[in-house]
Amino acid sequence: MSYDRYRTDNAAGMVDNPAMPRYSFSLGDGIPDSYSDAVEDFADNRAAMDHAKLVAKDLARSKAVQNNLRIVIRNEAGHEIGAVPLRADLR
Repeated sequence: MSYDRYRTDNAAGMVDNPAMPRYSFSLGDGIPDSYSDAVEDFADNRAAMDHAKLVAKDLARSKAVQNNLRIVIRNEAGHEIGAVPLRADLR
């Protein structure tokens, strides 16, 4: 699944900001996968988690997505900072 439509920087053509932390988002069981990871810059952990919640809510509406999946958020160091489940009640 592509995260391109959820990117926060492609439409505006923004350049990478070295002052902002970078976060990766994995869909599935949380094991990093170069094909499904999306990488974005956010001001802090809270902003990254809020973004993941919006994406999870949108993805949960799709009947093609299994409810047992989750979006795992990792910081630049690769440490998991949180996970957001894709649940039917988010639809």
